[in-house]
Amino acid sequence: MLKLLEKLVLLLKELLGLVPKIEEMSYIPLENLKDYIPPMKTNEEKLLEVAIGALDTDPTSKDEVSDEVACSEVLSTLIKKVFPDFPIINSTKDLDLKLFTDKRFKRETEPKKGRIIVSPRTNTQFGHTGLWITSERIASNNSKNGLFQGNYDFQSWIKEFKDKRGLRIYIYSVV
Repeated sequence: MLKLLEKLVLLLKELLGLVPKIEEMSYIPLENLKDYIPPMKTNEEKLLEVAIGALDTDPTSKDEVSDEVACSEVLSTLIKKVFPDFPIINSTKDLDLKLFTDKRFKRETEPKKGRIIVSPRTNTQFGHTGLWITSERIASNNSKNGLFQGNYDFQSWIKEFKDKRGLRIYIYSVV
């Protein structure tokens, strides 16, 4: 069975022009098979790819809330593309709670490309959420035009949401 699987993988690679013809190769031991199979993307890499693909668009299909407060809807819509059972969430407070309790996410202390940032709303202040699309840039819903855009860096996020609005800042990795 393993030999058949190895031959199928080699045939596929040959068809794609990635390895020499099967006739030119001898049997490949299973421990070397990893050299012929590309690495799988992590869920964090998948989410980053989805987010980059959504830049300068409105990724929400239903527009259930106005653009001014659609950041959680936008981010949960992007997460749902990686995890189809993830709910669409319309509140940064509820999104933070979901990320905190969902074992597919882990609260972190350091920003990193592909990680989620959430400043949950309070009773008196609107919150916000986004995702690092580079090591420097955070993309989030732009309340002025409803587009998902790279509109913050970490320092400007801290200045706006912690210093100005008095909100907490939480960072999540995708496990």
